[in-house]
Amino acid sequence: MYNPWSDQITPFEQESPAHTGSPVHELTEWVEEHGDLLYRFACCRVNSNELA
Repeated sequence: MYNPWSDQITPFEQESPAHTGSPVHELTEWVEEHGDLLYRFACCRVNSNELA
């Protein structure tokens, strides 16, 4: 029977393969590089043409 409180649960990082070309990895890199622009855009402090 599955026990959700068991210590045998493996972390998500070990379950998912770390492919350098994966969409999640590419998105993570983009956010790390452009996070400030993304935050300012979300707060309506940047023009959409700055993101292009």
